[in-house]
Amino acid sequence: MRTLHGGLSSITPTETVRRFTLRMTAPDGVIRYRGDWAKDERAMFEAKGYREGDRLEGPMFPQLYP
Repeated sequence: MRTLHGGLSSITPTETVRRFTLRMTAPDGVIRYRGDWAKDERAMFEAKGYREGDRLEGPMFPQLYP
């Protein structure tokens, strides 16, 4: 869930910079919690009913192309 951002220039932009991030997985992708570094995200998933081993599908994981 967390992303490291970088850029090609060390100059602070003078205009708004917009980004689009796309994360993709294999059709058999499942949720695997790996450590406490993403405990906030894990709590968010669990509040929505997602558990360890659940498939990456449903409202939080829309399908790009069937």
